Amino acid sequence: MIHRGGVSAKYRSLQHSSPLGLVGCVDLPPGCSQSPASGRVRPGRTPQGPTEFTHSRDSSMPQYTPPLRDMKFVLHEMLNVEAELAKLPEHEDIDAETVDAVLEEGGKFCADILQPLNAVGDREGCKLDADGNVTTPTGFRDAYQQYVAAGWPSLAADVNYGGQGLPHLLSSAFMEMINSSNQAWGMYPGLSHGAYTALLAFGTDALKDLYLPKLVSGEWTGTMCLTEPHCGTDLGILKTKADDNGDGSY
Repeated sequence: MIHRGGVSAKYRSLQHSSPLGLVGCVDLPPGCSQSPASGRVRPGRTPQGPTEFTHSRDSSMPQYTPPLRDMKFVLHEMLNVEAELAKLPEHEDIDAETVDAVLEEGGKFCADILQPLNAVGDREGCKLDADGNVTTPTGFRDAYQQYVAAGWPSLAADVNYGGQGLPHLLSSAFMEMINSSNQAWGMYPGLSHGAYTALLAFGTDALKDLYLPKLVSGEWTGTMCLTEPHCGTDLGILKTKADDNGDGSY
């Protein structure tokens, strides 16, 4: 993944193969290198190393094929994304090759890691024990750890809180693939995104400093508090309200 704190992307070599079989590409998009002359990040030859996938594909099971051609058509041929991003100072170093590299690696993660877990989630569901502990379906936790290790939670997050600062359109494309391949699993990072966005827009500096770095890194996740679950999306029948106590509490 790219770590953009000024185009001096960090290089941190992995001491083991990543879930996608990529070695030495934690901060740049897997298989990418940085041009010393221009500072641009460009796809290159993926360092060789053992490929290790947690979940093997079963040809008898449904498969997920990321719609990369469609996405690239929209971004490059309709939106002319490289030229448009070049107009924005914070994204002027993003080129078409970088966009494609992120989409392709995101597609691999969704097809090879998330989609095989879709049926597992349907069969097992989450389990609540007598002590109030919830256990997610087999493989969900491992997939999330791989998601975090690859730097995906920080993709379009603010660089001031450990994010990579990439364009939100890349994050949106990646989330589309997540939701298409395994929508149940996608709720975990999806809720974190909501919490991150709300805190970034409305949180105090103290709240931002406490929560955002951990949400961006994936160490913490967001959740949804349904105080009136009977409402669903019909927010008009909510009865709960918050009264300001004048001291910052409600």
